[in-house]
Amino acid sequence: MVVNLVNPEYLVSDSVNLYWVNVQQSDGFSYPIWQVAKASGGGPTLITGGGSGTCVGSLAVDSANVYWTSGCTANGDIRSSPIGGTGGSGTEKIWTTGLNYPEVIAVDNGNLYWTEDSADGGVAKMPLDGGALTMVATQQKNAWGLAASAGDVYWTDDGAAGTVMANNGTTTSTLASGQSSPGYITVDATNVYWTDLISGSVVMALRSMVGAPIVLASGRTQPGFIATDGENVYWTEGPSGNVMKVAISGGSPPVTLASGLSNPAGIVVDSTFVYWTNNVGAGSIMRVVKN
Repeated sequence: MVVNLVNPEYLVSDSVNLYWVNVQQSDGFSYPIWQVAKASGGGPTLITGGGSGTCVGSLAVDSANVYWTSGCTANGDIRSSPIGGTGGSGTEKIWTTGLNYPEVIAVDNGNLYWTEDSADGGVAKMPLDGGALTMVATQQKNAWGLAASAGDVYWTDDGAAGTVMANNGTTTSTLASGQSSPGYITVDATNVYWTDLISGSVVMALRSMVGAPIVLASGRTQPGFIATDGENVYWTEGPSGNVMKVAISGGSPPVTLASGLSNPAGIVVDSTFVYWTNNVGAGSIMRVVKN
């Protein structure tokens, strides 16, 4: 779809466009954010330029804006810019500042959520209507992957306990424990899914917390970013250069959708295609028919 990119990462999508960050080192590390139409046929459009040294930790998108964590330091912030592409001249809104290493961000149900990867880190929440920041959970030092749906928020903690956590707006609970290194996470109407980097597993658990987690795939090579369409789970394996899928119904082996790639990373899916970034060498955005 798009070629000759510089380290494209953190792919997200809406019904029309794909959005990603280019991690550019030649100019002192800048992080411009781009978009391109899924229908293809046109070049990418710059949304915001990303100043030198202004780290972008991840992206999220809704019908109006692209949101990102900025700074990746002990004085980070949350920002947004309108979607639609402005050639880099669009106005950036700063939602809040003074954050401790903001990393992964999600938007859902009128709220922004993000993780803070610090010694006393946790998961934070801020209403899009301008309400105050609140902490969903604290003392989550190794909070990493994050997903939100219908007012519930889920995150992975790849510390010694290896947990997957859930919060329903009032109560924080442990969805799974004893995981080797739970990383990226996604959610549909019924289930939560995550990848485990060390064990090489792709795991599913019910949002209702009934029953034990189910391993959908095992023995994989560092499964990373993950997406779902409610029927299958899709993930990338950077070191092996694979894009994979497996049915959530179980009983079938994983299927290789693409192989021989240059460190595939961020991944999203829609009704027709699976899209991903290749962020080593001549970076690119690629897609394949999902069925």
